[in-house]
Amino acid sequence: LPTGRSRRAAPATATAGDFDGDHRTDVVLTYRYDATQSERPDQPERPDQPDQPNHPEPDDTAPLDTPVAHYRGGPKGLVRDKRPEARLAHALGTEDGPREPAAGDADHDGIDDLLAPGQGTLGPGRHRGSGRLTVVHGARSGLGRGRPDLTVDPSGPGLPGDARRGDGFGGSPSVGDITGDGRPDLVVATPEKNYGNGRLTLLPGSRRGHGGEYDPAASAPEGDGGEQSLDLDTPGVPGRHTPYGFDAFAPQPPLLDVDGDGHDDVIAAAPGYGHGRTGGFWVFQGTGRGLSTRDVRRFTPADLGIRFRTG
Repeated sequence: LPTGRSRRAAPATATAGDFDGDHRTDVVLTYRYDATQSERPDQPERPDQPDQPNHPEPDDTAPLDTPVAHYRGGPKGLVRDKRPEARLAHALGTEDGPREPAAGDADHDGIDDLLAPGQGTLGPGRHRGSGRLTVVHGARSGLGRGRPDLTVDPSGPGLPGDARRGDGFGGSPSVGDITGDGRPDLVVATPEKNYGNGRLTLLPGSRRGHGGEYDPAASAPEGDGGEQSLDLDTPGVPGRHTPYGFDAFAPQPPLLDVDGDGHDDVIAAAPGYGHGRTGGFWVFQGTGRGLSTRDVRRFTPADLGIRFRTG
């Protein structure tokens, strides 16, 4: 690890989308710093005063003062826009740095939104810090400058109610139309659930939500167009979680209509699944009532004729 004066890190993730509807690509970058680095990377030393940092005029190349950077696309390329950065850093924040966001039109207004998984509120209570998903809405005036954020907490209505600290709810977020009703549905992972075995959750679009967006207050019973959580112990899903944990079962964006029936489907992966952790993939079909647990297709390396040495 570096010692002494810390150095600026390269971006850990880059998420592209049209967050202001101008048909130019915008970018959100996240940064992580190691244990020897401060939250705000040091600036270059001034040659005449080695112990004093240089403080240039603010511009697009100035060192970052948050672990998230936002750039808007323009006629001459990307231009730094700091206005939403503190908000994005809060939404994505965890004790270990920001999580990876995704882009998708969650409210069906034709402008991309930022799907921001974060750690959630810390403090007493077993569900605190279990993760949450924040949808920061895009708008003509810029990311986060239109409609209020939508926040989904795993202990909210319609969800399993077994949220625990460190579950990581909200990971690998994606948007699509699974139910085929023209409203955008959200799919998220809870990667650390049950000792790292993992879970996926469908958050369906709502008739009450703005533009069909998911509405936590309008939950319906599971299997009746409401929230739905699936893992490898769900009846009808082939395979079972390994008893020692860390299957890491989670949806893999994007959502795709793999069978051409007008419903987006979910492809999930579990890299730690099976003897020797050879892994596997599952395909869940979208239906008018959510994700079907009938005829779930599973693919393992052995099914595809791929042989792994496991020891």
